[in-house]
Amino acid sequence: MRQYYMLLKNRFIDFEKLIIDQYRYLGLNEVETMILIKLNRLLENNKRFSSEELAKGMTISEEEVRNKLVDLINQQFITLTLSGKNEIYSLDDTYKRLAELLDATDEEEEHQEDDQEMKKVVALLEKEFQKLLTPLELEAVQQWITVDHFSFQKIQESVFQCVQMKKKNVKYVSVLLYKKDDTRKVDSPKEGLQNLFNNVYGQIK
Repeated sequence: MRQYYMLLKNRFIDFEKLIIDQYRYLGLNEVETMILIKLNRLLENNKRFSSEELAKGMTISEEEVRNKLVDLINQQFITLTLSGKNEIYSLDDTYKRLAELLDATDEEEEHQEDDQEMKKVVALLEKEFQKLLTPLELEAVQQWITVDHFSFQKIQESVFQCVQMKKKNVKYVSVLLYKKDDTRKVDSPKEGLQNLFNNVYGQIK
């Protein structure tokens, strides 16, 4: 979240476009969104403002703007602090909420990509090994993709190598993948899963 928050705060992400796209997911209506947009513009230009200033160009009265400001403060979209006689407004909480939405979108897209990658790998294995994968094998494939982040190309190379060596099983593909990955050992981070495979298939020599 912090990455998107800082990008918003430092204006590398267009706040207005983003909040127009996402305001419904924040539980805001059009009037509240417009107030936040106008407030953000004023804060960016370091301008002092009043409810009268915010009401300009809007279809609601100054009093309604004041009420909406109170609502937005209570809903934690706007932070109001006092410095002497001055009122200091901040939209940091709104930036954080928008950042959380962007993070959630990224996670959803990543899950979708993983699902597509999983289907490709399963189809490859079942075609090359000429058999349906067991639940344990499917779990291993899921781990390659979602935990170890092996690329399809790397998995494909290992599968073809197994076929050439006439070692048509998922366990041997795992062994090759982890051996090719210099950052890990075959039996270290995957010890529990490897033990399960050993029980099912026996040791590969």
